Amino acid sequence: SLNRPLADLREQAGEVIKARQEAGEPHDDIRDPEDIRYDLAIERIRLLAANAMQDSGSIDASLEDLTRTTQAVITELAGALTAPGMDRQAVAQEMVRVFVDLQVARGMVGREADRIRDEIDLFNNSIPGAARDTRRAEPWITFAQGLYQQAIDEVGEVRPGSLPSLMVAMASEKTGDLERAVGIYRVFALTRPLDAYGGFARSRLVAMDREDQAISQDGAYLESRLSRVPAWIDRMLSGPRSFMLLQAEAAASTTSALSGTEMRLRLRNTASIPLGLGASRPIGSRMLLVPRALSGQGEFQGEPTPKVLDLERRLRLEPLEEIDTTIRADSAYSVWLRMVNAHSSQRDRYRAIQSFQPTARGGLGPGPLGLVAETGIVQQTALGLARGTVDELVNAIASNDSMGLRGAAIATLSRVYQSDAAYQLGAADQERVVKAWIDRFAGMTDAERMYAVLVLPHGFQASAFEAFDRAVIESVVADGLQGARSDSGLLASVMLTRVRSAESPVFELASQSKDEHVRRLSELLADRLQSGRPVMSMVGPGVGAMGPRGVGGGFGP
Repeated sequence: SLNRPLADLREQAGEVIKARQEAGEPHDDIRDPEDIRYDLAIERIRLLAANAMQDSGSIDASLEDLTRTTQAVITELAGALTAPGMDRQAVAQEMVRVFVDLQVARGMVGREADRIRDEIDLFNNSIPGAARDTRRAEPWITFAQGLYQQAIDEVGEVRPGSLPSLMVAMASEKTGDLERAVGIYRVFALTRPLDAYGGFARSRLVAMDREDQAISQDGAYLESRLSRVPAWIDRMLSGPRSFMLLQAEAAASTTSALSGTEMRLRLRNTASIPLGLGASRPIGSRMLLVPRALSGQGEFQGEPTPKVLDLERRLRLEPLEEIDTTIRADSAYSVWLRMVNAHSSQRDRYRAIQSFQPTARGGLGPGPLGLVAETGIVQQTALGLARGTVDELVNAIASNDSMGLRGAAIATLSRVYQSDAAYQLGAADQERVVKAWIDRFAGMTDAERMYAVLVLPHGFQASAFEAFDRAVIESVVADGLQGARSDSGLLASVMLTRVRSAESPVFELASQSKDEHVRRLSELLADRLQSGRPVMSMVGPGVGAMGPRGVGGGFGP
């Protein structure tokens, strides 16, 4: 039961790495097959199960994995010793405990006695004061050497239920003192039924035809109750793929900054009964959509952020019923970053992580009943206008084509934020572009004006756009006073991105709006400006300044 899924996962990883190599794609995000291992507690169970079966090949494989995982944990703990505020003594004690557990496991299966001795000496030299604790492993070396009575003598008096007492039981069994061994095994089997040592003790009682010694009244009762539980419930707990399906695919393999990337998500109940949908239910509805860059990010400014999605639209899913939805794959900030980087071609995959939660080693991973799905490669092509001449950009701004105007807004944003000298707009060029936008603004539709206001840089991002900000405010206020235009979406966009004074006439205009949301937004923004708190229209310059808090030093929500 433990060997098969481990072998499958390693085989899958190997196939993915091979496929990525053949396609010329990076595979750094895929763990090497030998690095896919169980955690220490599960690996200990696999080792002792293999030992109970006397499966020499599985013992060797499990010992190797247990050694590698222990080394990885110790290395991680050693790195934590230098972290500020860390309890160094507690970390050092945990390192010793993990190390001694490995040596005990080797001793239990009677392997690598010389290696145990060498590693203990090396460890004691590396960790000051460790010798006091690693001394606990000494009798296990004697046991692994086959000196059973000597191992018992070295232990001396032992506390019932302690690991040294388990070694006494094993050595007593070897020397023929079966009653003493049975008594100790029974204590472990009854008091520690859910860990590797309790399971090992029970296996020894079975081997000695004393299984009845490991059965209590509670155990018999639980057996009778468990026999009534359908087997598929056990399968659900051990493998969420047994009752649900999660698929993610890109709606199109090629996109651009103009269209953005859409992802299709399908979440299906494959069980034979209806299952609840949502938080703390069998089928989790919360997804984390994570962009994973495949192309070189040397030209890419900023770091895309994940997006949270909740598919909870009903109480449950019937058998074979599914939720099928197509959504924007990128977070709002990531969409903005892709516009900033519209001059470059980008290749990504997107990963959907169901019921995401923090992992033991940092980052986010699927919950206990969560699945992970990944799209194919999405190629976002470069926007030609973001790499063209200033004359081409000015002509596009002056055009009457709405789609061309959108491309011109994105290209302007990209050129203003450009770090590549080949595509940067100098001061004179920026003034030309700003004048073109001011000239074009009055003739736009409300939808076009709102798009330009939301996408184009403001004065804090590029000083040349101070003139554009003033022109926008004057135009919107004049239209409002004349009753010519009073689009609520445009008014809200201008307040968010262009207004930097609590005394701005835009707020007075917004306070008279028929839209309750616009009136409330004007109150909130005016209050923030009055109290000196940051607003979007005063954030910049640089890509990092616009990011969420913690992403390049962003200003936060």
